[in-house]
Amino acid sequence: QTSQPTTASQTDREPPAQDAQTLTKFNAFMDYEVNTHTPVADFQSRDEARIYANLIKFLVSRGASVCLVNYPVDPPYRERADRISAFAKTREFYKEIARENHIPYVSFWDRFDDPSMFQNTDHVNQNGSPILAREAREACFGTSG
Repeated sequence: QTSQPTTASQTDREPPAQDAQTLTKFNAFMDYEVNTHTPVADFQSRDEARIYANLIKFLVSRGASVCLVNYPVDPPYRERADRISAFAKTREFYKEIARENHIPYVSFWDRFDDPSMFQNTDHVNQNGSPILAREAREACFGTSG
């Protein structure tokens, strides 16, 4: 069977209704997912942030090897989250905790663009996990094994 050549008018038209409906549902889900994960305003002044900062100080003072890691998210999630300033402020909070305690902070926020690396929007799967684990060990502690 041979395929018919496509004309410009065929390629410029809207996607079929089913595709448009699927895209609408996907976008609604992604917006919901990112919104439910959005950090609260002024989180740095909350008790949870103070407790976290004190916990890191305590662990470091007791000789623990601590590394703060920002895990990867998939491109559709990242695209939305990057438009919300609270996500960047949260990453800055963790970077500052790392600086204050002289410990590594490693961001894998945009490590993977390939959707086959993710179980869902913000968790790597069996494909991404071994890569992330190896790279995190190397970046945090200077060893890949």
